[in-house]
Amino acid sequence: MARARRGYVPRWPVHLPAPTKGTAMKPIRWLFIVVVATVAVAVATPAAAQPSPNDKTFLVSAHQAYLAGMAAAGLAAQRGTASQVKDLGNRFHDEYAKLDADLTAVAQRSGVKLPGEMSQNQQAVADQLKQATAGAPFDALWLRTQRAATGDTMKDIQQERNYGTDRAVKAHADQALDVVRDQYVAVDAAGAQLGLWPSR
Repeated sequence: MARARRGYVPRWPVHLPAPTKGTAMKPIRWLFIVVVATVAVAVATPAAAQPSPNDKTFLVSAHQAYLAGMAAAGLAAQRGTASQVKDLGNRFHDEYAKLDADLTAVAQRSGVKLPGEMSQNQQAVADQLKQATAGAPFDALWLRTQRAATGDTMKDIQQERNYGTDRAVKAHADQALDVVRDQYVAVDAAGAQLGLWPSR
């Protein structure tokens, strides 16, 4: 075998010794394990379910119903003459405020944007209440409009309970049904006491 000349630089390829186990390959092996584990976790963790169109519709309509309910309740507490109307106004305002706070939190977690105002029809009812003559005329109008409003809200709630898919939204509907149903019964009883319709 010929000796290498002094100062001779060997040309490519130069065969370097392979890395020993547990040295250069160790960081690569750990990187591979981390990547595989990350992918496995991502596959095993399902994406959060999006609320259905029915869920979104309910959140919007219920929010507007609560806004309208608070506005009407405030007018009853201020302008009501009959004790039944004033008492229901104070009670309903607190109940609607609590319901709306819970619904708003559910909507934020679900990514559903809520309107800042009640519907046009609800605003028209609020305007009628503001313009109604104080005394018995106001009390009668308030009870009639609130019996209709709570009845409509219960229908929306039942629609969500039957066809909604989001658990948090349906849980709110269950909670709201108990409150609004009691409101409907209270309004119906107050109207009967004031002679607006027959008692049941």
